[in-house]
Amino acid sequence: MENKHKIFCKYQFTKFRIKYVLIILGWLIIWEILSRAVDNSILLVGPVQVLANLTEKWQSADFWMSILMSFEKIGFGFLAGAIFGIILAVLSYKIALAEEILRFPVAFFKAAPVASFVVLFLIWYGSRFLAASICICVVFPQFYVSVLQGLRGTDKKLLEMAEVFKIHSIDKYHYIYRPGLVPYIKGAIKISTGMAWKSGVAAEVIGVPEYSIGERLYMSKVHLDTTGVLAWTLTIIVISMVTEKLLLWLYEVYVKYPFGCIGAKLYGIQETDTAIRLNNIYKSFEAIPVLENYSGTFKQGEEYLLDWKSGLGKTTLLRLIAGIEKAEAGNISVNGKISMVFQENRLCEDYSAISNLELISGNKKTAKNILLKVLDKKDIYKPVRELSGGQKRRVAIARACLADGNILLADEPYNGLDEENRQRVYNLMKERVADGILIIASHTTV
Repeated sequence: MENKHKIFCKYQFTKFRIKYVLIILGWLIIWEILSRAVDNSILLVGPVQVLANLTEKWQSADFWMSILMSFEKIGFGFLAGAIFGIILAVLSYKIALAEEILRFPVAFFKAAPVASFVVLFLIWYGSRFLAASICICVVFPQFYVSVLQGLRGTDKKLLEMAEVFKIHSIDKYHYIYRPGLVPYIKGAIKISTGMAWKSGVAAEVIGVPEYSIGERLYMSKVHLDTTGVLAWTLTIIVISMVTEKLLLWLYEVYVKYPFGCIGAKLYGIQETDTAIRLNNIYKSFEAIPVLENYSGTFKQGEEYLLDWKSGLGKTTLLRLIAGIEKAEAGNISVNGKISMVFQENRLCEDYSAISNLELISGNKKTAKNILLKVLDKKDIYKPVRELSGGQKRRVAIARACLADGNILLADEPYNGLDEENRQRVYNLMKERVADGILIIASHTTV
C-alpha cells in the first residue's frame, strides 16, 4: 500500500513537471510568433535570437566579469541588509523603546522610492557602492518585519517552559526560536532576493559603474540593441532564481543542523529547609477571583495531592509557586529549586525525545537513562511529533524529573496514561524528590 502511494505521488509530480514545461514552451512559441509578426529587431526579437545572443556572450570574459562584479555588490548588500534587519528585529523584540524608535525609519525605507535613494547616494558618494547601498535599503525592512513577526509568534508556552527550567539562551534559540522563525525567514529570502537583484541592477543602470550588469544593459539601450537587453534580462532572472534557491538550501541545511545542547543552568541544591509558604494570596483573571485569601504551607519530605474541582485554581496555584504568574495580593515564599510538569506537554515537537531532555541535562547519556524508564528504546530518537499523546506525556514528566530541583510541581501528570504508565511516572516523580516536595494537581490517583 505504501509503495502504491509513493508511485502515485511520483506520477503526480512528474505530471505536474510536464505540464509546467509545456506551459513555458507555449509562451515561448507565442513570443516567437509575435516577434516574427512584428519583424523589427529594435521593437521585438524572439527567443531564438535572444538565446543565440546569450550563447555568444557566454564566450566573452567581459560577460562573466560583469556578472561577478554585480554579484559581489548585490550579494554584499543583500547579506548586510539581512543581518542589519535581523539584529534590529531582535533588539526591538527585547526592548519596546527600540521598536518605537525604529518604527519611523523602517516605514520610511519600506515606502520611499528606490529612485530617491539612488539619486541621494549618487550625490553623496557616486556609483561605486550604489548597488550594495540600494540592496541594503530594500532588504533591511523585509527581514526586520519578518523576523520581528516571527519572534513575536514564538510559542509562549515553550518560552515559559524554558524560563522555569532555566534553559540556556543558546539552546533556547536553537530549539525554540529557530524552528519558529523558519517560515518567516524563508518568506523574507523569497521576497528579498528578487527585489535585491531588480533594484541593484536598476541602480547600476542609472549609476553605470564599470564592469556591471547595469552598465551592459545601459550600453544595449544606447545602441538600440533589443536582443542584448533581453539577453541580459534573462541572465538577471536566472541568476536571481539560482541565488534564491541557493540561499533557501543553505538556510534549510542550517535549520536542520543538530546543534549540541549546553544544558540548563544548574544551581546545586543546598537548601536544608525546603518549604513553600503562601499567605493570603489573591489572584483573578478578567476581574473574576480564582484564588481568594489562600494560605498554605508545603513542607520538605511531603507529598501533596490537589484534587480540587475544576476551576478552583489548581493550575493557577502551581503557576504562582513556579513564578510564572504574579499574585495581586499576599506573599509567596519558596525555599528550594522548582521543576514542573505543565498541564500541556510543552515539548519541542521537531526534535527527538532525547534532545528535549538534553536541553535540561546537556548530556545525551543522562537523558537516555531517564527516558528508558518511561519509554521504549526505539522511540527515544523519534521526533516528538511522531509519538503518541501518552508517550509525549511521559517525555514531559521525564524532563521534569531530570531537571535540577527539589520541588516538583505536576499539573495533571496522568493525562493520557493508562494505569501501568501512571504508576511508572508516579514512581519516577516520587524517587526524584524523595527529600523534597511533590505537589500533584489531579483528579486521578495511582
